Amino acid sequence: MIIHINEGKMANSTKEVLLEKIDKFIATNDISEATFGKLTINDTGLVNRLRSGGDITTTKLDAILRFLTNPNQNEVKSNGK
Repeated sequence: MIIHINEGKMANSTKEVLLEKIDKFIATNDISEATFGKLTINDTGLVNRLRSGGDITTTKLDAILRFLTNPNQNEVKSNGK
């Protein structure tokens, strides 16, 4: 599976692009940042930590990208905000 992180944008950092994708997903699915972190890597502080300059491993990045491209919509809807 090939996932295009930057999708033709100017050279933003991977973290900036990831946060943009997360923000779009959160808004589209009407869930909280904590719920997103819980659903993706079982870490409610994930999004806040990224916004604060923290880093994640490539294993966690892979899990997040997999979720963004193929979320379990039933789980997303049942967890809400």
